[in-house]
Amino acid sequence: MTLKAYGADLDAVYGAIYIVINPVRAGAGLKIKSVEALGYGLPLVATSEGACRLPESDRPFLMVAADAAFRAELAQSAYDYAQRQFTTET
Repeated sequence: MTLKAYGADLDAVYGAIYIVINPVRAGAGLKIKSVEALGYGLPLVATSEGACRLPESDRPFLMVAADAAFRAELAQSAYDYAQRQFTTET
């Protein structure tokens, strides 16, 4: 992974990635980094705070990683998959 320096060309940075993660845990209002990611046409994974104030939509462009039950379900699913696919027998 290459880290980008402050002041880097954002068009180049966003052009080189496939997904944006906004793990912000506090703040107020609409998060510009989330809007910026969507404006570059990238899917977004964010905390509920990172998705705060984004208008509702029926388009699946965003995954909010805030629901503890959903995270637990994904974690169990990941574990089950690993147990099926990556055993010594397989």
